[in-house]
Amino acid sequence: GGKTGTTDDYTDAWFIGFDSRSSVRVCVCFDQKRPIGTNQTGAVAALPIWQDIMKSWIARRRGAKPEPPAFERPGNIVTVSTSRGPEEFIAGTEP
Repeated sequence: GGKTGTTDDYTDAWFIGFDSRSSVRVCVCFDQKRPIGTNQTGAVAALPIWQDIMKSWIARRRGAKPEPPAFERPGNIVTVSTSRGPEEFIAGTEP
């Protein structure tokens, strides 16, 4: 799982993501407040770096062929069919 982030003026772009064993945050920015580039969002600037790091990390942990680690679904998550398709909610917060 993960989440991107971008400041309004493109001075910071980030992605934080995790698997069942680790989490990694990538931030693309300068020490001084200035734009990193036109339309450099978290998905454009930071996510590809995170993907490369995680592919390497998983390959090192699992051997030569990187395979996604298993993620155990928490017991308090329920799936509800909505107009947008199936969605997950914490039990008791579903519509």
